[in-house]
Amino acid sequence: MYTLYNVALYAVALVFSPILLLMMLLNVCNLRQRFGFWNHSCDTPAQDVVWCHAASMGEVTALATVVHELKKTLPQLSIAISTTTMTGQNRARELIPSAACIFLAPLDLHWAVHRVLRRLRPKALILTETELWPNMTVQARRWGCNVGLINGRMSEKSVRRYRPVKGLMKHVLKGFQLVCVQTELDSDRFLVYGARPENTVILGNIKFDMFRFLAALKTSHLTKESLRIAPQSKVIVAGSTRPGEEEVLLSSFSTIKEDQDECVFILAPRHMDRISEVEHILLEHHLEFVKRSSLKTSTRVTSGIILLDTMGELSQIYSLADVAFVGGSLVPLGGHNPLEPAMWGVPVLFGPHRQNIRHITDLLIHEGGGLEIKSRDEFTTTVLQLLKNPDERKKRGEAAHRVVEAHSGVSSRTVRLLREHGIV
Repeated sequence: MYTLYNVALYAVALVFSPILLLMMLLNVCNLRQRFGFWNHSCDTPAQDVVWCHAASMGEVTALATVVHELKKTLPQLSIAISTTTMTGQNRARELIPSAACIFLAPLDLHWAVHRVLRRLRPKALILTETELWPNMTVQARRWGCNVGLINGRMSEKSVRRYRPVKGLMKHVLKGFQLVCVQTELDSDRFLVYGARPENTVILGNIKFDMFRFLAALKTSHLTKESLRIAPQSKVIVAGSTRPGEEEVLLSSFSTIKEDQDECVFILAPRHMDRISEVEHILLEHHLEFVKRSSLKTSTRVTSGIILLDTMGELSQIYSLADVAFVGGSLVPLGGHNPLEPAMWGVPVLFGPHRQNIRHITDLLIHEGGGLEIKSRDEFTTTVLQLLKNPDERKKRGEAAHRVVEAHSGVSSRTVRLLREHGIV
């Protein structure tokens, strides 16, 4: 099946070769990088090069946490980072300044991957989560690289995608010297698809570590005062909201405000390009608000809505919350990670659509630090109950923080196993 995979890839490439050539000449979608043509200083081979690959922002952040631990243990390593997206590449530049080079991953064509391997001459290839590219993995092994997977996960969607090419995936996974996975279910799925039992280890989710890692990078700390929020005001933070959620949350906040005079609602859409869309929703509902970027030193926010339109502040803003909601979960998108508010000891609410974060949210619910809400009315009732009961709010916040603490340390354990299995 590996041969058939490559035949199919080359057949497609041959059919579209005139278009691909034109796109490469014009560098559309950074195609030159995707074929391994760089203008990077890392062209000069160095000893002890480790090629680490992650898809986009979330995976890069998890990878950065491990690289940080790896460089503390083995500072002589030269780290090369590849990503699938430009946003991932930008994130890698921000979080892994020690990297020898950062580039877009080659398309999974035999010759493109071989070109990258020839230029990097790595001793190891470390992949993140579900980045199981056949040529990248098989060619790395043939080149003599040690190959490992960190923070591995295999969702039901991935299982369905791999099922028709099970033979190919078995060929790929048998070449891994270490497969670190998040949960027992992930382990079972990787074993079915060819991972070797003696090399498959359940370690937990690196994301339990990465928010503390991110917080440590911040040079300033946001406070109520810096956001011009009155000290006595209660704060509700709704982070990573997606289309269809803002209307529900804003409608609920209107009701909450009738009961809580001094209450500030900080709304943070998942994507910055939706700020104008969310502004329109606020205006359409005749709701007064101020954008974070427009806050003046003379402004004092006692109650009302702050629209977070700045990058990189949400994690610390969660630290100001009395109650937090994490989006992508009231609509069928699978949910976003609730560990950021939990890390700060804040009770976390999320909707019923949480298949992407099932393990984490189950832990939070079990310990009492997380609450699932299914509707506007449930959100209103739950938030009011927490705002009116400081003891319960504190108890649930402490429970959320305990979950983070109890499952931390995955990045350091990952590095230890990478060393024990001879990957680095």
